[in-house]
Amino acid sequence: MILEVLWTGILAIPVGSIPVGGEMRAHFAVFIDFRDGKIVRQHNYDCFER
Repeated sequence: MILEVLWTGILAIPVGSIPVGGEMRAHFAVFIDFRDGKIVRQHNYDCFER
């Protein structure tokens, strides 16, 4: 299974130049391998926006 994900989080603490309450966004590609209905391997590739 392959997922393409847009993740968004509202910050409770400042991170870099993003203040409290600011939005952090990232794009993910997630590759999941299953065997007998269970996850046996997962690889994530993340790209956070500036």
